Amino acid sequence: VYLKTFDERHQKFFSPFYDVTPNFKEVHEFLIELFTARDISAECGVMAVVYVDRLFVETGITFDKTNWRPIVFTAVLLASKTWEDANVWNADYTGIFDGLEVEAINRLEREFLCKIGFNLVLTPSTYTKYYFELRSLASISDETFPVKPLDKRVAASLEARTAGATERAKMTLLHASKSLSLDSYEGGMASVSLEDFRRGYKNGGFSTENFV
Repeated sequence: VYLKTFDERHQKFFSPFYDVTPNFKEVHEFLIELFTARDISAECGVMAVVYVDRLFVETGITFDKTNWRPIVFTAVLLASKTWEDANVWNADYTGIFDGLEVEAINRLEREFLCKIGFNLVLTPSTYTKYYFELRSLASISDETFPVKPLDKRVAASLEARTAGATERAKMTLLHASKSLSLDSYEGGMASVSLEDFRRGYKNGGFSTENFV
């Protein structure tokens, strides 16, 4: 499976060595640079892995030397927008990597969201499953694991918080679409059901070409 949007040969804003298979150190340094530049919470790393898995399942794509950076970057961006209490803007990420502009970030985000069916919802059980799997991998490789289990308060609000992020993402895409108005849905800016949203997507209303 090939997705051009995530191919660094057409982007070239993350690294000049986009056609070289990375080693562990290079992947680690990329993540450290990304997480420290925006002071991203460690919990976002767990969430990003969930979103990457969903992309793989929905599209059949897998990591390779030309796509891993754009995919990981976008998953972390979405996780940060979902997790953080403060507003996260794509423009905040433009200074991390040379040549990375808002338009390119918007394109990556739209493609990722469309491919996973805008499914950003995380239940406490899903988060916990990935948390322990990642902690186990860290233990096997003798790496430190900086993430703690969710406390009861955060766990109780996780599903609602991520569901809210899903609704905001749908509304943003609908608002930006040239071919489908929010007025076409009864209730206007009210919540659009995922079923209706997917129907519109399948009918061609949400192609990435529909955006300015």
